[in-house]
Amino acid sequence: MIRITWLRSTVGISLLALGLAAFTRPALSETPEEFFKKNNVEIVVGFSAGGGTDSAARTVTAYWSDTFGGLAKINNMPGGGTVVATNYVWRAKPDGLTLLITPFGTSLAATTLFGAPGMKFDVSKFSYIAMFADEPPGFSIGKDLPYNSLEDLKKAKGLKLGSTSAKGMPPFGGVTMLHLLGLDDGNVITGYDSAPEVGLAIKRGEIHGMVFTSNSTDKEVKKGVTKALATVAYVGSPLLPGVKPVSELLKLSPEQQRILKVYDAAFKSGRVLLGPPGMDPAKVEYLRKKIVELFKSKGYQAMAKTVFGYWEDPVVGKDLEKLIQELQAMPKADVDLMNRLAKKYIK
Repeated sequence: MIRITWLRSTVGISLLALGLAAFTRPALSETPEEFFKKNNVEIVVGFSAGGGTDSAARTVTAYWSDTFGGLAKINNMPGGGTVVATNYVWRAKPDGLTLLITPFGTSLAATTLFGAPGMKFDVSKFSYIAMFADEPPGFSIGKDLPYNSLEDLKKAKGLKLGSTSAKGMPPFGGVTMLHLLGLDDGNVITGYDSAPEVGLAIKRGEIHGMVFTSNSTDKEVKKGVTKALATVAYVGSPLLPGVKPVSELLKLSPEQQRILKVYDAAFKSGRVLLGPPGMDPAKVEYLRKKIVELFKSKGYQAMAKTVFGYWEDPVVGKDLEKLIQELQAMPKADVDLMNRLAKKYIK
């Protein structure tokens, strides 16, 4: 009798142990596909609605669910020339559900090379997914101003160009154009929330012109607010037909060539899709793979051509990381020269 009791107790303990083991055994890990299919993603944009970057983000979110399963929603977070939005994503939980779409030049190049007030992030540590919708920046001035070429504009006095922030593609494009035109008394006025806000300021007569993406430039031209005189680049833009690059329109000194080369290399207007540092590599690779599928879908390409007027293949993964590395390796002398000009012109 005692032996039977002991045997039953032993069997009971063993079964209990097996039950606990089954209960505590970790479940099979969730695949990235399963994760993104059942979760919604927040895509942060560092500008108010209506500008080129916001439009680029909305073309992505429109086809996100077709590719990933879950929804993607835009969170417009203007402030500090994208610093507020970039800080927000830098601090976000690295689960892949908080992503940023931001201009390469304004958010990444400018802060890496020149710093930015309030920045809390290190661009070398973000989880990079893709860069898309790259377009040469356009230089435009008020439609009713009495200047119809860059040569005419060399005669201008006190030219004021508008921008969102003191660092990034738009303000440094303004700096570059003022320097190339030899307009020592010109200024870049910062603090606007978006390209449409700058366009309204031009219409009100507060400022005279702007440097923004080809897309944003084209929109203000079509509104009848501005006229485009050049691209701040070595190439033209399909969005600005008949508008030549500044490199072809002005005879540049060696120093001016150097400034244009620094600007062209550093301030790409392509929009970068990235996540917080420390994301699961499997999720990052999945996002890279699937975002290419999204970009190649017929629906997305049709919408992108409507929004941007053209289509080009994205820069993905390691190729994007290489651009960040090249940016960090830019000669200090070139950065210092651009910094001196920025201090001269930006207000």
